[in-house]
This record gives sequence, C-alpha cells and structure tokens, in this order.
Amino acid sequence: MRKWSRAAVVFLVSALAASAVPAVAHDHKPPRVILRSPGDEQRGRAWSSDWTRADGKFCVSGVGDGIPNYRRKAMTWNPSNPIRLYLYKKQKPKKVKVRMHRRLDEDGSPQGKGRRARIRLRDKVLDNGRRIWIAKFRGPDVRHLFLSARAVWQDVEGCDVSQSLDFAFHLRRR
Repeated sequence: MRKWSRAAVVFLVSALAASAVPAVAHDHKPPRVILRSPGDEQRGRAWSSDWTRADGKFCVSGVGDGIPNYRRKAMTWNPSNPIRLYLYKKQKPKKVKVRMHRRLDEDGSPQGKGRRARIRLRDKVLDNGRRIWIAKFRGPDVRHLFLSARAVWQDVEGCDVSQSLDFAFHLRRR
C-alpha cells in the first residue's frame, strides 16, 4: 500500500469479496500524482482513497480517510503560468476536479466553497512508452492558493467499481 501523508491519518481497511475476476490489467496500485508548474513541483499525498483491486478470485478494497494537510510547505508558482496535475496511470480518469481556495480557517481547512478550476485533460506518452494523463488549469493571482483535488477512475480489473483519490496542495505566488 502507498505511503501516506505524515499528517495524522486514520485508516479503515476492509476486504470485500465479489464474483471471480481475472486480473488482466495492472490497476492494483493507486497512481503517483505530482502537481507541477515551471520551476517547482509538489508530490501528491492522498488524504482519502478508495481503491479496489482484483486478487485472484476476489476483489479487495482498501479505504483510507485522513486529515488533509494544506499547511505543508508551499510549492512556488507564477500565476501567469498554468498549473499541471500529472496522473501517472495509463487509464484515462473518469473525472478530475480541482477546487481553488484563497484562505484556510483556524483549523487549517479551506474557507468557503472555493472556485472550481476549468481543466483541460490530455494524455502524454513518456520516453519509455508509458502513457500518463495531465490535467492543466490556471489559478487566480493570489499570494497563497490551496487546492483540493479529486481524481476518479473506473476499475479495469473486472471489479466494476470506481476508484478515487483526494489530495491537498499548497501554492505560494513567486
């Protein structure tokens, strides 16, 4: 299982049995996620995840919920440059959503609903032949920007469920 954020995280892991399924795709691990803007990057640490994988005759689900860490060291970014969320998984996500917040409350949670980013999703084939997906968007010109990101994929191993990851990012204007 993936290494989780250093923030206090509570895990609830459950195994669910389903009908027999063949393990035909390599979909058993959540993907690596990196937020990038020219000159800097921040690794995505999932604070919430719901991931199902085929394990021989059964489907195994791992569910983890924790506390998002928006106060981690900020990635520097120039608002005139786009922000890119790199999703290192060959399957196209069903959905990628990003909410942009300008402030945190005293508990470290984003204030208000935030503005939804308009995302352009495209694929890219790396030099090694591996396909990844990139969600590109722009942020407002503010001193600090706190992002809530969610990516959802359809399972391709035959379990017929959605898999999701939630991330928290912190950006600081250059």
